Amino acid sequence: MKISGSGKLSEGKIDEDLQSSGSVRLQGDFECMGLRSSGSLRGAGNLTVHGDVKSSGSFRLAKHLRGDGNGRFSGSTTVGGAILIEGVLVNSGSLSVGLKVE
Repeated sequence: MKISGSGKLSEGKIDEDLQSSGSVRLQGDFECMGLRSSGSLRGAGNLTVHGDVKSSGSFRLAKHLRGDGNGRFSGSTTVGGAILIEGVLVNSGSLSVGLKVE
C-alpha cells in the first residue's frame, strides 16, 4: 500500500508493505508486512511489522514497535513502549524509547 501526501489508517492489518511519503496517522494497533516511511508517521497504538522497518523523518509511536526484520531509522524517532526488532537496528538520528530496545 502506498500513501503519498497525507492519510489516516484505522486499526487493522494489511498483507502487504506500507510505503508512505508525507504524513500518515495510524489510529490504533496496526500490522503490516514491511514499512518504509519518509516524512511523518504517527501511531496511537502498537505497530507490528513482519519484515524490515525503515523510517527517515519523524516517527512517533505511542506503544510498542515489533519487527521481524531489520530496523533503520534516521531523523527523529520516539516510541512510548519498547522497540523489539529481531534483526539489526541502526539509528542515525535522535531516538527516545519509553521502555527498552531489544
